[in-house]
Order: sequence, then structure tokens, then C-alpha cells
Amino acid sequence: MVKSNRDTISVNDCQILAHYKYEAEQYIITLASKEIAENTQPGQFVHLSVSGMLAMRRPISVMSVDKEQWNL
Repeated sequence: MVKSNRDTISVNDCQILAHYKYEAEQYIITLASKEIAENTQPGQFVHLSVSGMLAMRRPISVMSVDKEQWNL
């Protein structure tokens, strides 16, 4: 039986540490969140919202996770 991933959604506050823009409208955003680092792997997505006034979140692909920073 395949385990359901439906219970993995959570809402976490995080801080944006860096924001880099590259050619062809590509970006790398560095976020700081212990909860995200504990529960996320490269290839998964986080959904970002920057304002409660904007209803839609934006899915962002996770490129890497630095668990050592949080001593995990």
C-alpha cells in the first residue's frame, strides 16, 4: 500500500536571505526556515505567499536544503 502524503502540508514563516536573478527570467531565492529544512527535500515544492492580500501562492521548486545550518 502506498502511503498518502496528504498530511504533509504546513504553513511556516520564513525569512528571505538572498534573491538572485539570472538570464531568461530564472531566479534563486535563499530562505531561512528550520521547519522547511527539516521536512523538505530537493525536487519538492514550497508555495510562497508574500502578502495576505494576495490570494494565490506561487509554487517554487527546492534546489537544495542545508540541514547542517540548523543542526538537523
